[in-house]
Amino acid sequence: MDAKGIRKAAKFSDIIKFMIQMQEQEMVVLKEQSEKVGKILPGSVYICDFKDMTFSAATDKKVTLEHSIYLSKMYQDHYPERLKAVYIINVSSYFHLLFNILKVFLAASILSKMHFCSKAEVQEKLLKVIEADQLPGFLGGNRTDPDGDPLCKSFVNHAGKVPSKYFVNKTSINFSKLNGVQKLIVNRSSYSEIEVNVDEPGSLIEWEFEIKSKDIGFGLYYREMKGENSALVEIVPLQRVDTEEFSETGIHKADKKGKYVIRYDNSYSWMRSKELFYRVIVKNPKTLDEEISLE
Repeated sequence: MDAKGIRKAAKFSDIIKFMIQMQEQEMVVLKEQSEKVGKILPGSVYICDFKDMTFSAATDKKVTLEHSIYLSKMYQDHYPERLKAVYIINVSSYFHLLFNILKVFLAASILSKMHFCSKAEVQEKLLKVIEADQLPGFLGGNRTDPDGDPLCKSFVNHAGKVPSKYFVNKTSINFSKLNGVQKLIVNRSSYSEIEVNVDEPGSLIEWEFEIKSKDIGFGLYYREMKGENSALVEIVPLQRVDTEEFSETGIHKADKKGKYVIRYDNSYSWMRSKELFYRVIVKNPKTLDEEISLE
């Protein structure tokens, strides 16, 4: 798996959602298979192949280590009894660099179900738990595609490099040079507000921004007029956002016409001012059907 490529092409929040979706789908498969064989199947067997792991991937703090820890903890906290066994094959010294740190965060019950296989041990150990006619040929079994391909590509997705055309993070796109992007300095212990005027209900407010370093608070409000006075009504709660890898993007359908306020909040930082680049686009509802489909 090209972990760095995936992170360049998808937000981590979306990867988390996908991982949860896979686990929920797996629960359905286990239930269906249990009914088919007439007994409860308690969990799944995973095979993790590390033959192509590079030194760069194994030692990457953000993409490999921090995200692996988060996803592993999520799995063991929310699906604690779902793991029957995991076979880690083609183990290299690079893998041990990663695992020596990762194992500190894993529960003993998970570690006890992990089996490490050298290249010479893969076939022997896997055939003890998976029938030869079910195990793909490239893993030492007898199963092949109808055309005899031992890679079994008809039902196994073999990982590869993510094409750069799918990258969306700021290392591949110079956001500050795009049309309509403006620069903003938010002083320490302060905040800045961008006022957005919406002339027609149903318009879309789209925002995108990128911080040069660290993080910043972000929130969206509607300015409600009460006579000569006004009050800000919260729409998107203020939250701290880190754009270290990706520009932050968002969209809101404005139900009312009037003034909306985007707030960039740096009030929690006593020491650092924040430099950011941003752009805000309001799209007329008459042209929305041509550009975006809303549920």
